[in-house]
Amino acid sequence: MKLFKILVIIFTFLFSQKSFSVDLIQIYEVAKRNDPILLESEARHKSIMQSYPIARSALLPRLDFNASSKRTREAISGSVYGRSSSTSQYTTDQHSFDFAQPVYRKDLYTLLKKSKLEVAQSLAERDLARQELIIRVTEAYFDILKSKDQLAFAESELNYTSATLRGAKEKFKLGIISELELKDIQSYYEVSKSNLFSAKNNLDVAKDSIYLITGNRFEIYNSLNKLFKPSLSDIKNLIEWEELAGKYNLSLIAQKSLVEVKEKGLEYEKSKHYPTIDLVASASKTYKGGGSSGKYDSNNDYIGLQLNVPIFYGGETRYKTKQAKYLYDAESQKLSYMKKNLSNEVRKAYLNVLNSEKKIHAMHKVLKAKEMQVEMSQESLKLDLETSRNLLNSIKDMYEAKNNYLIAKYDFILSKLNLKKTAGLLSVDDLRYVNSWLN
Repeated sequence: MKLFKILVIIFTFLFSQKSFSVDLIQIYEVAKRNDPILLESEARHKSIMQSYPIARSALLPRLDFNASSKRTREAISGSVYGRSSSTSQYTTDQHSFDFAQPVYRKDLYTLLKKSKLEVAQSLAERDLARQELIIRVTEAYFDILKSKDQLAFAESELNYTSATLRGAKEKFKLGIISELELKDIQSYYEVSKSNLFSAKNNLDVAKDSIYLITGNRFEIYNSLNKLFKPSLSDIKNLIEWEELAGKYNLSLIAQKSLVEVKEKGLEYEKSKHYPTIDLVASASKTYKGGGSSGKYDSNNDYIGLQLNVPIFYGGETRYKTKQAKYLYDAESQKLSYMKKNLSNEVRKAYLNVLNSEKKIHAMHKVLKAKEMQVEMSQESLKLDLETSRNLLNSIKDMYEAKNNYLIAKYDFILSKLNLKKTAGLLSVDDLRYVNSWLN
């Protein structure tokens, strides 16, 4: 089954999508590979993932090999060994192995802890980017469906208007209607043509949004199933959503990690006041080929502890500590605000779900009323009890009601996804569930 889906995506990707209908999951799979925003987040996370092994490497032993070879020309003036002057050339070769192992390095251990927190923050931000991609894909997909609906309504409205105009011209020739009424219907026809043109442009713009996310243009999209009915069966109460958001909201998790990162950054700057102790060792050999001191070979080996005590660096450590403290305070204040505001965000998302469900039912009632009004107008027109203009107004209102009804359905689905995102629970499974409503 997975192989089949992959093949469908590949064919959709390669052949202009003129023969294939794409659904939400297919769009999402392509978007995961091409969306610049998500790819940036993924690359940033991979980069930050390297911070931990980098910080850990600073605590591991370090071994260096150094080698040098020098050609020296030595000129001596004055009386040396009974000679007034002398000139000699010789070679000096030297190589050494130098070893260092941190023993007490509070700064390096602090950086190691800081790197772990940076990775945690980056992971939360990456996961948030994935959730936001689900929302963006769904919004872009539904924008296309909305535009398709509006185009279909505009085409139907134009057909109605065109047929009415033809009938009005015949009635005008027979003297049944006035020239004013004919011109009135003619203006409706022109407006309908303009609406159709706008609907086509809106569809092209909506398709551009998919292109920005996927890097591809698709032509055929699945539509929302006509049998779709809104359901609140999976909607918990508000208190439960607030509790879930407090635990799993990814923006909040990322900010908590960032505060901890800044706290460790402050601790790191303070640690620069502490002394450091390293275990050091070296083994070197030097060969000198001549000169005033003559030829010789020498071997030098040592092992010991190296202590470094920072005393004065121009106040750099103190100022950097202050700077780190201000950054920590700033992010802490931001976290405090986010905690307070999260309840409002959850409440808003929760109420949007409830209101959008009510709106669907309200728009359905309005649609039924407008459809009945069109039927009544058509019957009245047959009996010459109503003008063509009134019928056209009724038809226009009916299509507007149809459009609002469908938009209410799309908004309901999006409101549920946004609620789950606010709670930090949005996943691809939710997208698959929405996708099951398309055909």
